[in-house]
Amino acid sequence: MQTEKLVFNKLFKKEELATVKVELANLQSVIKLDDSAFKIKDKALSSSTKLKELIASVSANCKSAINAFELVIKEVDVLETQAKDLGLALPNDARIARDSAKRESMQFSELFKNVSSIKF
Repeated sequence: MQTEKLVFNKLFKKEELATVKVELANLQSVIKLDDSAFKIKDKALSSSTKLKELIASVSANCKSAINAFELVIKEVDVLETQAKDLGLALPNDARIARDSAKRESMQFSELFKNVSSIKF
């Protein structure tokens, strides 16, 4: 009986098969982890591309807002000069619009500066 077991073990190399099974299991685990890592990498790159596009869009919109508010400020300044030339006071609504435009312009300038400082 002992001899049969020895012969069986030698013929089928039971120990070597066990080692191969363990190595295959480890290899399959590594392959799964590698696949998972590359999927996560692809998602990160996709998100990064979207973020770059969003930053560009925010920057462009900030510039547009700043330009629009600066036009309000300039227009009120012209109106104020004309009013003074005629000896009139600047309408309160115009003063309020200019003050609001200055605040908004400063806020968008700060936002633009912060968004523009993001580097990849």
